[in-house]
Amino acid sequence: MTKPNLVGRAFSEVVPIVLLVLLFAGAAALSWTLLSRPTAREQAGRVVAPMEPGFFSVAGSAVDIDVVAPDGRHTPTASPADSASIIPASEGHVECDNYGDPHSTEANCTASVVVKRPAYGEYHVVVSSADTRSETLNVGWGGEGFRRAGGFDVRVVLEARGSTSFTVIVAPEGASLRSQARP
Repeated sequence: MTKPNLVGRAFSEVVPIVLLVLLFAGAAALSWTLLSRPTAREQAGRVVAPMEPGFFSVAGSAVDIDVVAPDGRHTPTASPADSASIIPASEGHVECDNYGDPHSTEANCTASVVVKRPAYGEYHVVVSSADTRSETLNVGWGGEGFRRAGGFDVRVVLEARGSTSFTVIVAPEGASLRSQARP
C-alpha cells in the first residue's frame, strides 16, 4: 500500500462517522428546541401585561358622580369649582346620545369619572340624582399597574335631590367594593 491510499482509506472511513455525529447532534438540537418550546395551552395561559396606562372608572345613567381619592382630592361629573382639588390625570364628563334631537322628549345621558394612573387606596364614590331612582353603576379598572383588568356593578337607590355613597378599594390586584351604598 502506498501512502496516498492509506490517507484516502482513513479519510473515507472517518468522514461517514463525522457526518453521522453531526447528523445526530443536529437532530438532538432540533428535538430539544421543539420539546422545550411552550405549548399552545401554556401560551394561552400566560397573562400579558397591557401596555395602556392604568385607569379606574365609575359610570352610570342619569346620575351625578363625585369620586374622592385617598388624598382627599375629587373629580365630579359636574363642573368643578376649584381645579386645584381635582384628582390628577382624571376627568368627569356627561355624554348624552340624543341631546338636542327635536323629536325626542328627553336625552339619554351617561355620567362617568375616569382616573388615569390611580393611586392605591380607598376611593369614596358619592352618587346623586334630581329624581328618585334606582340605578346600577359600573366600576372598572385595567391597564398598567393592575395584575388584571375587570369590573363590577353597584346598585344604588337614590331619593330625589339626595345622595348615597360607597367605598371602593383600588389595589394592584384590581378594585373591590369595601362598603355598600348608603344614604
